[in-house]
Amino acid sequence: MDTKKRLIYLIIGPVLFAIASVALKGTIGGPGAMAIGTLLWMVFWWVTQPVALTVTAFLPVGVNAIFGMVEMGDVISQYSSGSIILVFGSCLLTIPWATTGLDRRVALKVLSLVGPSMKSQITVWLLASMIFSSCLPNVAVCALFTPIAVAMIHAAGYEDIKKAAPAVPILLCIGWGAGLGGVGSPLGGAMNVAAIQFSRSGQDMSSCM
Repeated sequence: MDTKKRLIYLIIGPVLFAIASVALKGTIGGPGAMAIGTLLWMVFWWVTQPVALTVTAFLPVGVNAIFGMVEMGDVISQYSSGSIILVFGSCLLTIPWATTGLDRRVALKVLSLVGPSMKSQITVWLLASMIFSSCLPNVAVCALFTPIAVAMIHAAGYEDIKKAAPAVPILLCIGWGAGLGGVGSPLGGAMNVAAIQFSRSGQDMSSCM
């Protein structure tokens, strides 16, 4: 990204915050308007990425320190939530797979056991994604299984993945399997943990609408 475009994106973020804070103040109050403004600011920076994602993630701390929307302890506590640590830990489990070359070894083993049958491949990848995503975050499962599937397709003799006929159904099965299996346990993703926390705090979905 060139410097001029980055500067424009950097400026647009706080401008969105200011507009929302002023426009919505009469409707939902000052703190609520600034909270919506902070959300818009973060979403815009997350999409355009003029700064690192980690910087954007800590934006609520800086904004709240300046404007005092809520107690700072309430904001800081969200960054040390047990739910976040739970999901973060499950993501760490997948890091050694790619760095040790385990993905390629698993790919070759899967190819030798399942065989080249497309029906068998689709069934195995769908079930495997569903099972793994019940104890690992959905994104982590997709990030883990996709290189394994690609390595397996390469091992089967397809050099160009974009033109490989088996690539589309196999990769779609990984995505669908992760989505379907992700509801199996709290480790399936942050949305599961958030839903459990809402339930334990006595909030129902109508309170989020």
